[in-house]
Amino acid sequence: MSSVSPLLIDRFKRVPRRSDETWQAGVVRLPTWIDDAGGGRYRLVAGLCVSLRSGRVHVKPADALRRPADLMVETLLEFAGKSSLAGCRAGRIELADSAIATDVTAALGDADLQIVVRDELPALRAVLADLAAGMESESPIPEALSGRGVTIDRMRRFADAAKAFYEAKPWRHLTNDDLIRVESPRIGDELSHVSVMGAGGREFGLAFLASRDDFDNLVSRQSPGESFRNRSHWSVSFGPIWELPFGDVDLFEDAQFPVASADAYPIAFEATLDEMSRPDAATLAYLEGVLRAIADSSEAELDRGRWTRTVVTADGGATYALALCDLVDQPRRSRRMPDRGGMESLLRGMAKTLADGKFERIEQANTALQKQFGGRAKQQARSPAKTSLETAQDLVEQAFDARGRRQLQLIRQAVAVCGDCADAYVLLAERTSDTDEAFDLYSQAMAAGERALGPGVFSEETGHFWGVVSTRPYMRARLGVAGMLQSRGRHDEAIGHYRELLRLNPNDNQGVREVLLPLLLELGRDAEAGELLSQYEDDGTALWTYARALWAFRVEGNSPSARKRLAEAVRTNRHGVKVLRADPALYDDAFDSYAFGSEEEAIVCARELSAAWRRTPGAIAWLKSTGRDGGKKAKFRR
Repeated sequence: MSSVSPLLIDRFKRVPRRSDETWQAGVVRLPTWIDDAGGGRYRLVAGLCVSLRSGRVHVKPADALRRPADLMVETLLEFAGKSSLAGCRAGRIELADSAIATDVTAALGDADLQIVVRDELPALRAVLADLAAGMESESPIPEALSGRGVTIDRMRRFADAAKAFYEAKPWRHLTNDDLIRVESPRIGDELSHVSVMGAGGREFGLAFLASRDDFDNLVSRQSPGESFRNRSHWSVSFGPIWELPFGDVDLFEDAQFPVASADAYPIAFEATLDEMSRPDAATLAYLEGVLRAIADSSEAELDRGRWTRTVVTADGGATYALALCDLVDQPRRSRRMPDRGGMESLLRGMAKTLADGKFERIEQANTALQKQFGGRAKQQARSPAKTSLETAQDLVEQAFDARGRRQLQLIRQAVAVCGDCADAYVLLAERTSDTDEAFDLYSQAMAAGERALGPGVFSEETGHFWGVVSTRPYMRARLGVAGMLQSRGRHDEAIGHYRELLRLNPNDNQGVREVLLPLLLELGRDAEAGELLSQYEDDGTALWTYARALWAFRVEGNSPSARKRLAEAVRTNRHGVKVLRADPALYDDAFDSYAFGSEEEAIVCARELSAAWRRTPGAIAWLKSTGRDGGKKAKFRR
């Protein structure tokens, strides 16, 4: 039964009718997203009516939960009743939904009105397309069905393959450093190599490249050549539904395509410098096959380096021959992580030489070290392993230089050789995007480090722990444990670990204080923060000077001393005030290094301290008023 006011319907019946007036109408999902209070988004539903005679349009958003038929009736009443719209009753109304048509007929009770159900309403579709074009970016992504030969059934098969891929979570076994070569079938160089995205926990999908060299340039973040930038690049990515073109959104909703989760709606596209396009039927079937083949691949097959999977796509059965480049080709050294194993390997070897030799004079020791290590490559200078731990550590050092699946194989060999190799567990923790798994691995690494060192080292070497090379795996593990505890909100435990790391190694080679200080300030533990600031009073980085200014403001208010601290911070980095005052999310922090005094350093500072500044009443206002001219411009070089 309709809830529309009978008074409104009576008014509608008194509006003059035009026999040549035809309307196309329906309840539609508008091509726009509305943010809800819970942080999600939803499509705005509205009644839409178009006059075929005048071209005038009326949109009535649904302002509350209501029956679609009632919304449709109210839209028609408003369209007829306003002179700025139709200003008349129609002789014919065309609807696409038979159930709504039945309810509208009953609600209006207009025997002379012709209500017709049609499968297609082109005028309505054109209005929605115009709305979508006006709301999208300058270079919108085309709809999936714009690809030549692509049908709804082919898109359903692609969606099913994408769901299987996402649920298989192949990024658990493949990192962004792994490159798979599709040796067959081949449909073009630009789709011959593929990297699985997802190990970082932020972007999920497949990225296609034309060659291993292109991949290495991207991995190392080198500037690609002009020919690379001008080529097209294919991707399959996953995200929430509102990241899809609205044509794809309607496909998924109307045809009820399968999806793995609310954050796993797939889209396949080709991007160039100037435009984006969607795959044709053959390319879509190829992408479907790649998704299915990788989803079905086992860890044992990955470890072999070369394997085949036969799958069924929209174009029939196909056998995909896949190969992990770093396992079947000449392995290439990782350029992502610093060579932290090389220098420590050299230091370990020198320590062993000094411990094993009986030198009466320093000259003899220097001569022995020069003979064994001088001018030799890291691999040549490595001393032969005498214990299972040393053998495992040698494997880990090789893993530092490796990447992808090859690195994982070396790490697992190290754990199998010696369960006390802390660095092996640390590397495993760094590779996983599962926080629970990472926490467990860091904890295992810390326990392994304690066993390997023994209690004597902790009592004898406190105060210069990092200087003893054998302690560094333990220190890395404990820092990892502390970070995981902090991310879980277990702040007291995390702070305990940070403090113990600084007690063992006050020189703080790991930068523990740069994590501990913002945490103490954010938690309001000002007395402890003040003690830490005093302990490292010579630290003149932007993070430290802006933290010192904040601490002074908290303790003393707007005192001359606090203003002096802020002036010192501004002299250290003149960008800090601007960046701290702004929303930290507005600044891109995707850089690998920064210079002192640079805007990049200020962004790092704000990323760590912004929460503490904002939780301090009056601090941001004080920063704006006092820090605006507080100090000379810093001279710096990028």
